[in-house]
Amino acid sequence: MNLKLLYHLIILFLLFGCIDQSSEVSAKPDWGDIYNKSDRISKGWKYIIIHHSATKSGNAKGFHRFHTKQGYGGLCYHFVIGNGKGAKDGEIQEGFRWKEQIAGTHVDINSWYHNVFGIGICLVGNIEKQKPTEKQMGSLLKLVKKLMKEHNIKAENVITHKTVPHGEMTWSNNSVNVQIKRNKFASTLCPGKKFSINKFRSKL
Repeated sequence: MNLKLLYHLIILFLLFGCIDQSSEVSAKPDWGDIYNKSDRISKGWKYIIIHHSATKSGNAKGFHRFHTKQGYGGLCYHFVIGNGKGAKDGEIQEGFRWKEQIAGTHVDINSWYHNVFGIGICLVGNIEKQKPTEKQMGSLLKLVKKLMKEHNIKAENVITHKTVPHGEMTWSNNSVNVQIKRNKFASTLCPGKKFSINKFRSKL
């Protein structure tokens, strides 16, 4: 083999080697990276979303079993706040999703952006029929203020399940984006008519 041919082969090897390395660096994250918030573009939290369980009683452990059977991969929420029936009144229970810092499954499948970037908090009780307890509201206020401060979340981004808009989520290797559908929301009453988000925000 002459030197000229060898030179060209080395150049081609280096060129294709660079191309392969570049593609690895700029590879688009897959859905698992986004869902598990393992890629830098999916890190952090932008919303706090308040729910109710629509049950008389319950706790994080019980909801975890039920949500697992329903195919949601375990407890949908990041936090559950007890009402004295199944857990202590006002008790804040931390779910595995918060411990592992992964996305929730607490809002509509058409709102995955809010699952990935939204912290789900569930108040035990049917708040369509009965107000949350004073201790629950005290714990909720304390928890939300703490999360807002730690994650730089604005009061306007503290919302309820029924006001979460649908949106088309896309991402590249640089960012996660969403195209919000302003006129489409989850078909739910959650967290119930006896919870006023405006009154709650006024205390933040």
